[in-house]
Amino acid sequence: MNVLVYDNGISNLKSMVNAIKYTGHKPIVTNDCKIENDKYSHLVLPGVGSFGSAMQIMKKKYADQRIKEFILNGGHILGVCLGMQLLFDEGFEGGELAGLGILKGSVLKLPPPNKEHGETIPNMGWHDIRINCDSPLIEKNTQSIQCYFVHEYHCVPNDSEITTMEISYGNKSICAGVSKGRINGVQFHPEKSGKMGLEMISRFLDS
Repeated sequence: MNVLVYDNGISNLKSMVNAIKYTGHKPIVTNDCKIENDKYSHLVLPGVGSFGSAMQIMKKKYADQRIKEFILNGGHILGVCLGMQLLFDEGFEGGELAGLGILKGSVLKLPPPNKEHGETIPNMGWHDIRINCDSPLIEKNTQSIQCYFVHEYHCVPNDSEITTMEISYGNKSICAGVSKGRINGVQFHPEKSGKMGLEMISRFLDS
């Protein structure tokens, strides 16, 4: 199956492209998301960089509107790291900025780290992730996994029921994954998280 991978020009897509190839699918990189819905059913929205810069680049080529139309027409999307954050209403990296508004909620700066636990900003490295409820990305009845994170901001969904995964950070529970119908997002990098991450990408593409 051909899989669209959005390229905003500031993200390193090599790991994601290789991970998709490993699952047996063919990544098609696009920088404008001119999507034929009868030809493509799945879109991966990776992201590295700032919320504001990414949205500005999206709007310049109308990729934001095309991504929304893709979902309205029945497409499946996986937002990764910044890509997950962009799915929400607003972010506060560099001021209050509008996101795609596909999911209701905000993207806020991480709380102060617990230095006694070795936490830093950015939050970088492997984390234990709690699985709150069944996710199409995870084998049923899985309670916890480990994946690789690099981020300074985190998503706060208005509806806590879409939060499928959490981590502990700064003495708080932080959203690490969301799922709502055909829309999925993860704060970590599955393409850099070994076998577990590859299995998650494969499950998304087979959905």
